[in-house]
Amino acid sequence: TTTTTTTLPPITTTTTTTPPPPSPTTTTVTTTQALNTSDPLALSRLESIKNSVNELSLLSKTVPSDFIFDFDKAVTGVSLSNGGRTVAATVAHFPGLINHGIAMTVGFLGPCGINLPHTHPRA
Repeated sequence: TTTTTTTLPPITTTTTTTPPPPSPTTTTVTTTQALNTSDPLALSRLESIKNSVNELSLLSKTVPSDFIFDFDKAVTGVSLSNGGRTVAATVAHFPGLINHGIAMTVGFLGPCGINLPHTHPRA
């Protein structure tokens, strides 16, 4: 009898595993003071909130003066001309308008100023 011995190379198995996906990131903004409405970033954060519960929470941090716009004493949104001036209240400087989709402009006519009656049908 003849015996033949064959040596086989070792079998190498390669297993590739992918790391698990990162867990979702949650950003929480906690406000403990009144909203600083002069900070454009704070206003943009408030505008970007889509959840009404979060919006109400952040709006509750505002102060009553954030919802009063004095067109007579405004220093922002003012356009001057020879016939008078207009004052615009927008979300950029009047937080009370945030998420309402509106803005207001008041015109003050000076002596000899004129503004013809007109409409804004698509407004």
